[in-house]
Amino acid sequence: MGYMGLSHWVESDGAADFRYALQKVLKTNDKKKLRNVIKKELKDGGNCYNTPGPINMALVMETEGVVFGMDGEERDVTPIVSNILIKKEFVILIDKLKELIKECCGDEWYDTPRRNGSSNAKWHRNNYKRLLKVVEKRLETLHS
Repeated sequence: MGYMGLSHWVESDGAADFRYALQKVLKTNDKKKLRNVIKKELKDGGNCYNTPGPINMALVMETEGVVFGMDGEERDVTPIVSNILIKKEFVILIDKLKELIKECCGDEWYDTPRRNGSSNAKWHRNNYKRLLKVVEKRLETLHS
C-alpha cells in the first residue's frame, strides 16, 4: 500500500514492517539477525510508494519505548531502536537522512515542474528534518 503520511510509524507500511521485524528478532535474542535487520533497513532506498529505510528507522525511533494498545488488549511496545544501533549505524542513518533532505531541494525531486517550490517537496523536507532531529538527539543522549 505504501505510506499515507510521515507523522507516525503507523502511516508507513515500511516503518510498520521494520518495527514488526525488530519486535520479532528481539524475541529470539539472535544478535546476527538483529544486525541484519538493521543493515537491510539502512540500505533500503524505498520508492515512490514506500518510505526509505532511514525514514522507517527514524519513525520507529520517534516512538521507541511507547506502549500501544487499548484496555483489555495485549500491550505492544515499540522497540528502543537507539539502544540497538551502534555509533557507526547512527552516522550512516544521519548521513542518509541528510541526503534525503537535500534531494527534496534539488533536481532529483521530480514531483512537479516547480520542484523546489512544490508544497509536496516542502512537506517531505520538513518531515525529514523533524526525523533527523529525533535521530541526532538520540545519538547525542546515548553517546555523549
